[in-house]
Amino acid sequence: KFAYQVAVEYNIKHPQSWDENSMAGPDWFSGFMKRRHNLSMRSAQATSLARATGFNRANVEAFFMKLGDVIERYSFDGCDIWNMDETGVNKG
Repeated sequence: KFAYQVAVEYNIKHPQSWDENSMAGPDWFSGFMKRRHNLSMRSAQATSLARATGFNRANVEAFFMKLGDVIERYSFDGCDIWNMDETGVNKG
């Protein structure tokens, strides 16, 4: 459904069958992945007990307070902040 919603929102040409079903066709995703060789599928990994128990309101609030202090101290703009948590980085 997401691919269909994006196509409609941005007026991207799409098959009439998408409009009839309000979703992309059954082969859309496999075609999308074949056209984008730099993307890969991965299985989810279990969260460690330490990570799961450390993720609580107090720790999250403390993190964002410290983050705010650093942003203010060094006058960072939003364009200076990058999220690399889900980005694969290869060495070599």
